Amino acid sequence: MELLHQLNHWHWWGMGALWIIGEFLSPNGYFMAIGVSAVVTGLLLRIMPGLEWQWQLGAFAVLAAIGLLLVRLRVGKAAAG
Repeated sequence: MELLHQLNHWHWWGMGALWIIGEFLSPNGYFMAIGVSAVVTGLLLRIMPGLEWQWQLGAFAVLAAIGLLLVRLRVGKAAAG
């Protein structure tokens, strides 16, 4: 639990970079959506440095869910068309 209290924007940006790099191995958009969500969470933490880790994880989860839903809709349209 102590590790979660030490999260800062660099951790989110690093995790986002790893997910985005992972997109090169599986180019379907899912890793990109998660990576962008992590980067945006890092930006949010940079703007609001006192943000508790629970809010950070919540923001990441919501952003990732929205991103994955958008990718799913895009992939569905590509398969149908």
